Amino acid sequence: MIKYSIIIPTFNRADILLKSLESITNLEFDKKLFEVIVIDNNSSDSTKDVVLSFETKIKNLIYVFEGRSGLVVARHLGANLAKGSVLCYLDDDAFVTKKWLLGIDKVFKDESIVLAGGPIFPIYEVKPPRWIKYFWKKIPEGKYLEELSLIDLGEKKQKIKPYFVFGCNFIIRKNVLFDLKGFNPDGLPWDKIVYRGNGEGGLADKIYQEKLNVIYSPEVKVYHYMPKTRLTSDFFLRCFYKKGVTISFNLLRTKKRSEINLKNINYNLIDLFLSFLNKDYNSYLNIKNKGYVNLKNGFDEHQKKFLLDKNFREYVLRENYLGAKGELPL
Repeated sequence: MIKYSIIIPTFNRADILLKSLESITNLEFDKKLFEVIVIDNNSSDSTKDVVLSFETKIKNLIYVFEGRSGLVVARHLGANLAKGSVLCYLDDDAFVTKKWLLGIDKVFKDESIVLAGGPIFPIYEVKPPRWIKYFWKKIPEGKYLEELSLIDLGEKKQKIKPYFVFGCNFIIRKNVLFDLKGFNPDGLPWDKIVYRGNGEGGLADKIYQEKLNVIYSPEVKVYHYMPKTRLTSDFFLRCFYKKGVTISFNLLRTKKRSEINLKNINYNLIDLFLSFLNKDYNSYLNIKNKGYVNLKNGFDEHQKKFLLDKNFREYVLRENYLGAKGELPL
């Protein structure tokens, strides 16, 4: 009987997907108890050949080509195909550790747990610029770097808010996913980025409102590959733009006022002092300040399209994205 369904949406990342699947072959877990579902989200590279090369290495392996755009489409298709009662979402550039499924199995022995995650550590293609360290956010439980989907909440299993379970290591009970109407739109090609929503964040909102139990386990650990293209100011500026789109999506769906109050992006005295002494901190401030401008631009573009495009309004306000035949109103 299959207990766990590992779902990997992928798009044109055959080389790194190969390494992700290799990491799964090293799992210390009964191979009959899990399946791997790879949803090829309209790739044009050798993704299919890579997946099929693992047919003799992964006992229960499913490859499906999905021509519609959008991570949400792939996530929901994987959930619909899954035989397991627990869905283990993994990015195509994330590598599991040998005891990853053992850790998941321990967590979900507790029937009250509906969602789990764990540490997401980086594997850098090149040495990252030193300004990146200032983007880490510290919280009582630990720290995280949102732009790179990295998180470290320490070596202790603990209850956490669902917002600290990131999509590249997102483990959820199947019945809960469907009861809460699934994910909202997320990853898309850049030319369609205005159709972005809040992804697993929308699902996390519902889990939080329902006061359901969420666990962070240090055993549910993955490594996230960071190519050099993500270690640039341009990448971080795009993240700000996407965040602006997401903020607009959230406000419109919750029927809150459609405006945004940006933080004061002027240097305060502490920032001026630190930037004078530390050029890395100065680089961080420059990116952050330009980022707020990008955030506002992303917000404004989304708001404008919502006002002018009836089909887009219907898309943004859709009750859920589980049963739609086509996700984007193009």
